[in-house]
Amino acid sequence: GREGDIVTGIIQQTDQRYTLVDLGKVEALLPRSEQARGERYQHGARVKTYIVDVRRSNKGPQILVSRTHPGLLRCLLELEVPEIRDGLVEIKAIAREAGQRSKVAVASDDPNIDPVGACVGAKGSRIRMIVNELRGEKVDIVGWKEDPAEFVANAISPARVFQVVVDEAKGNAEVIVPDNQLSLAIGKEGQNARLAAKLTGWRIDILNETQAIEAQELVSEEAKTLEMGEEDRCCAMTSSGERCKNKVKPGSDYCGIAAHQKQVKVEEEQAEALEEEKTVSSEEAEALETENGNAASEEAEETGVEESENLIEAEADLEEADAGAVEEEADHQVTEEEKAVSTETECAVVEVQEDKDINSEVDGVHKREYHGDEDSIAAKEADVDSESIEIEPGDIIPESEESRGNNED
Repeated sequence: GREGDIVTGIIQQTDQRYTLVDLGKVEALLPRSEQARGERYQHGARVKTYIVDVRRSNKGPQILVSRTHPGLLRCLLELEVPEIRDGLVEIKAIAREAGQRSKVAVASDDPNIDPVGACVGAKGSRIRMIVNELRGEKVDIVGWKEDPAEFVANAISPARVFQVVVDEAKGNAEVIVPDNQLSLAIGKEGQNARLAAKLTGWRIDILNETQAIEAQELVSEEAKTLEMGEEDRCCAMTSSGERCKNKVKPGSDYCGIAAHQKQVKVEEEQAEALEEEKTVSSEEAEALETENGNAASEEAEETGVEESENLIEAEADLEEADAGAVEEEADHQVTEEEKAVSTETECAVVEVQEDKDINSEVDGVHKREYHGDEDSIAAKEADVDSESIEIEPGDIIPESEESRGNNED
């Protein structure tokens, strides 16, 4: 076989990585990722697989097969439905969750052929063969339509659809079903809605009739709110954090809901509390200003006293400085006088010393003369002695002038 073909093989070996399938002349590998969930492959069992890839290797061609590929379902339909094989019925789309459920959209250009009936067969004989080959996987055959709303409605089957609203700009389709059909439309774990979205290519939102009515009312209220304007809306905030969309009552900022009317009292109490706080804060501010004024006056007085004390101290320091300057001048004058006196004294001492030097010189001269006289006197005395004057008793010796002067004294 080639890539994209369906082949029948026999299970040869199964392990944790892959299952080995004997195709006759060659063997194929069925990886774990390509095995349908819930399927068990017994040794020797026959199984149909879809060829995904063919690779060349040193040991020959290596073939990878799959049991989850949508092509397997397409090939099974072609084998079981002759109209598909002949081209009278066309498979438009396939959405599959292997091992659980699949949806197939079919269409036909021949108005005399029912594409869905042709695929299902008489009493479901054809589709039953496919389900058995897929080992219990459910297959839904739906009719393909050019109109997106009709196609989405068919894709939601087996649930009945009340209305489909399609938004082509956003690629969104809103499906409204009866209240008792909501769970069937969504399917187990959302499987039916998920397969329908995959089959049609649209994002599908499913609502029941009650939810649709509520949504319509909400839309109408939003429209009224937009027309009403912000001034006419209730000022209350809802639990979701959004502003209430109801119209206010005359003479009030809130609507007629009791919970919202209670907010009027709450706001009044808050306003009164705010006024009290403002009053208290103003009184505290006045008291604080008074305290600040008293403190400022006291500080000013203290500052004035300190300044006066500093001024007195400065004047005392100035007087001391003046007295010190006077004393310095007096000391300077005394020093000058002492210097002058010392200078005069030094001059007098010098003069005295000069006088002493002169007197010493005179004395020296006198001494030299006196010594000369003494020498002459001694010579004379020697002469007298040499003459040997003899004095007899009774003779009067005349006094000399020096002895006479001494006696007078």
